[in-house]
Amino acid sequence: MTTASKDAKLVAIAVAMGFGALVFTLIEIFAPETGLLETMAPAMLPISIVMIADLVGFADSPTLGDPEEVPE
Repeated sequence: MTTASKDAKLVAIAVAMGFGALVFTLIEIFAPETGLLETMAPAMLPISIVMIADLVGFADSPTLGDPEEVPE
């Protein structure tokens, strides 16, 4: 397995959430008659892919909640 730093995970999450927000905004602008489920499904897809990749590919790396060791 590959390890990923906490910073890389934060960047991946931020990019996926930004792309999802962009997709949601574009759907709301160009197809306002679309229902909520049809709008949210493609908007949540990027963050879902990042979550699955985090669980499968980077299972052995430290999570965002793990405390960092601070040198004295």
